[in-house]
Amino acid sequence: MIVRYLCIIGALVCGLTQGFSAELIPQSSQWRYMKGLSEASAPNTVWRTVDFSDAGWEAGPAPIYYGEPLTGTLLGDMQGLYSSVFMRKTFTVSNPALVGELVLETLSDDGFIAWINGVEVARYNTPAGDLPFNGTSFGPLTEPIPWETTVLTGAQGYLVPGVNVLAVHGFNANLASSSDFVFDAKLSSITDVSAPVVESTVPADRALVRSLNTIEVIFSETVTGVDAADLLINGVPATDMTSPGPRQFLFTFSEPPTGTV
Repeated sequence: MIVRYLCIIGALVCGLTQGFSAELIPQSSQWRYMKGLSEASAPNTVWRTVDFSDAGWEAGPAPIYYGEPLTGTLLGDMQGLYSSVFMRKTFTVSNPALVGELVLETLSDDGFIAWINGVEVARYNTPAGDLPFNGTSFGPLTEPIPWETTVLTGAQGYLVPGVNVLAVHGFNANLASSSDFVFDAKLSSITDVSAPVVESTVPADRALVRSLNTIEVIFSETVTGVDAADLLINGVPATDMTSPGPRQFLFTFSEPPTGTV
């Protein structure tokens, strides 16, 4: 029987263990908006994307509203004429790979659907699915309306380096009898400054094993750029590596000599 003493040390260890927040869209920002008298684009999904030109839309500061004693952009003709408003706000992200989460804070009366670069990220007090320009939200809300906070995960999947866009379709509960409409939003990013660490290995650190030609390494978070040569067995690089998952890597190599590895 061959018995080996195995010692595995994770190389990616760092003392940075926290993130920091960066404001991407402040409260009361300047938005581009279009009154919901018709669809905003054809097809009706194009207006949500970063490449869409909203140069012909109106512009004004949030909150975008009517029927409330607020300072912002007053929609004096909304009641009884249109039930929704299309809104767009661009923001800049230098390196999406560093963004761990986004935090979207919204003030909405009565409801909205939000997209970032065409990907739906939040929905509030509205039916499921796409809603048309003359759609409505669920029933009116109890006032005063609170700010709502939504934590958006998976941001690296839809953010792009440079200019991004938050697109919002805001809705009233009904066309004629609703007494007000309000929308404002804030968006911030939580930047990941925590280095990945080795969470576990198979075999485990200091395990006694009969044979050794594979080692599985699981990191604490998603890791990219891993190669077979990144794992050394007594100073000799592994010969092959497969990745069953974004945090999981299986290294294979030639059987080392019996003894401490």
